[in-house]
Amino acid sequence: YQIFKDSVHSSLREWGINKQYNHTVNVNYTFPLSKLPLTDWITVTTRYSASYDWQRAPFGQDTLGNIIQNSRNVNWSGQLNMTTLYNKWPLLKKVNQKAQSGGGGSKKPLDKGGLDPNNKKNPKDKETESTDTSKTKKPEKEVIFTFWETVARIGMSLKTVSVSFSTTDGIMLPGFGQTNNLMGMDNTWDSPGWGFVLGKQNHNLAGQSADWGGGTNDYAFYAAENDWLIKNPYLNTQYTTNHSKTFSARTTIEPLTGLRIELNADKNFSENYSSFFRWVDTLGGAPYLDYASQNPMTTGMMSMSTIAWGTAFIRDLDNNPRSVGLPDL
Repeated sequence: YQIFKDSVHSSLREWGINKQYNHTVNVNYTFPLSKLPLTDWITVTTRYSASYDWQRAPFGQDTLGNIIQNSRNVNWSGQLNMTTLYNKWPLLKKVNQKAQSGGGGSKKPLDKGGLDPNNKKNPKDKETESTDTSKTKKPEKEVIFTFWETVARIGMSLKTVSVSFSTTDGIMLPGFGQTNNLMGMDNTWDSPGWGFVLGKQNHNLAGQSADWGGGTNDYAFYAAENDWLIKNPYLNTQYTTNHSKTFSARTTIEPLTGLRIELNADKNFSENYSSFFRWVDTLGGAPYLDYASQNPMTTGMMSMSTIAWGTAFIRDLDNNPRSVGLPDL
């Protein structure tokens, strides 16, 4: 009992044992293009989000090691307001103002009692309201565009363009043998590395292989080289990484009033890797060469929008089941 009592007092003095730690980092930035007269029709924003999580091994099973994981999401988005660009030319601005003035007036809102808030008269009570037929409202003149104004409106059919591109990556590494202190780092401020706790991945922002140091482009081998992992040949939790890219574009075209066309384009790509990253005592190499990726597996997915007009109205071939447009095999 005295041993248990001393362990409790010692744990209280050290503020207990940390079982889990996590943090997130978010950075948003809007490029100041709207402050410049020549680029005020362009909006570009970017967002960087990163997370880090450290989980202690179950009590009594320290040979399994801790689990660390991080994630990173980078998003770029841009929008082009073409109407603002057109209005930089006086002639085009005049045409746009003329088109907007021909849209007609809007109904005045009524209050809860059905009265005009400016007039306070009931529009339904026509018997008690005297009308002056000699002062009728003149009908609004229809806006008529000249030939060149019509050509200019058609040339300004493109109204908005928006583009978005994002990448999402993540790493989960079991068998991590280091402790956790402030900001996710250990007591020596060395492991798991500032890059890892701030979201660094095996792929850089351009989607290419990243360098962790010493020519290593895989974090598991980088951690093994620094002797941060446990030496357990029977570790049964997989080391996983994931990488995905998403692209989308939206365009609005309005050649005539009341006719609006929206064009969308999308592309998605993802790649997932998993393996049992274990210490193998028979390898006998350098520190990180004592570890091996066993049973590796890579899976992925890709989807994209396509234009099918070229084959949408082609008759099916009765005697030839081969798909139209594909070469003979």
